[in-house]
Amino acid sequence: MKPEGHSSNYHMSYGKQYMTLLGLWPVTYTEVKKTLYDYYFKVSFAYYCIFVITQLIDAAINLQRSLDAFAAGIGVTLGYATCVLKVHIIKSDKFVNIIYFIEKNEQEITKSYDENIIEIYKKSDRFSKKFEIFFLTFVLTGATLYCTEPVIEEIMQFQNTTGNTTHNVIVSSWFPFDKNEHYLIVYTIQFVACIYGTGYIFFTQAFYFSILRYIVGQLEIICYLFKNFSETSHMFMAVKHLAPTEKSQELFLKTLIQKHQRCIRLVEEVNTCLKTVILLDFGISSFQLAMIVYQLLHLSGFKQFALFTFFLATNIQLCFLYWNGNEIFYKSQEIAMSIQESDWNTYPTKLVKMMLFVIVRAQKPVRLNIGPMGNVQLSALFQIYKAIYSYLCLVLNTE
Repeated sequence: MKPEGHSSNYHMSYGKQYMTLLGLWPVTYTEVKKTLYDYYFKVSFAYYCIFVITQLIDAAINLQRSLDAFAAGIGVTLGYATCVLKVHIIKSDKFVNIIYFIEKNEQEITKSYDENIIEIYKKSDRFSKKFEIFFLTFVLTGATLYCTEPVIEEIMQFQNTTGNTTHNVIVSSWFPFDKNEHYLIVYTIQFVACIYGTGYIFFTQAFYFSILRYIVGQLEIICYLFKNFSETSHMFMAVKHLAPTEKSQELFLKTLIQKHQRCIRLVEEVNTCLKTVILLDFGISSFQLAMIVYQLLHLSGFKQFALFTFFLATNIQLCFLYWNGNEIFYKSQEIAMSIQESDWNTYPTKLVKMMLFVIVRAQKPVRLNIGPMGNVQLSALFQIYKAIYSYLCLVLNTE
């Protein structure tokens, strides 16, 4: 399945741009360009995976040395490591089908007969893009600080007690040669890897967010259509050149039910794709953030500020993920409320019965899952922060 084109108000237009730079977007290039594009992704991703392996090796070595050395790099290492799975998911056929489904459905929405539907969609789209700009600006600032911090340290000409210059690196990673002796090579390798690491961590996350906001927008449109059923059904009949009869209203209601079912299936598909990575994030985020806080307590100056930006960015992506999960959960329940707020008691008996079936289905809200652990809701986010406090207390007591 391939998209026929892009609407003028493409919901994932920002995502398409930065995902294409990473080689992750399902492009429709000519055969030669597509081959080169695929080759670019495979080479860059292989480079990144090898770098992540060196980070894990270095983390294992540091764990044997001291807690401080381990904590100094494990936060970023865990973030980079989970991106290997995130990239694999985005490149999967199921996720590509989700992208194509959204593209196709968007074209129908932007050609809608109801300006209110288009406005609800555009409002959701604007919110998503504003957040992406804010998030990506924040992330790029943090990445710049991270990459320039070693350079600033070099300018300051820091020396150890033996008189030999000890060079600072961007992140912790293992090399089969002396880092100080071949510092320019080490810095270049890490700089390139961190560019892709930053992109994989935050750009893929921002892309996930745009899909979640799309789902929230669809649920808001469904609520609007049910709440204003009388008006919207008459608009539907006028556009389709149908007589204002009970059968025409039934036809419109069936289209709404189908729209609701498509939204449910979309959430199920997103769940299938993301439940593993959400479970992994849920499991390691608390430990990752606890180690970052521990490191912040032992740093000062520019290095502390650079790490603090990474800490804030990680918290922002967690909060937005679980807030959107919460929105999807409650917006799906609002469908039943929207029907009750309409003038449903004036509808023909058959329509009322069909509406009751929708109300019953809406009592079972759609939700994103954290694997078998629960749902993506704010209550789960609070559990993560409780675990951060517990980890931090344990580490400080051990120290």
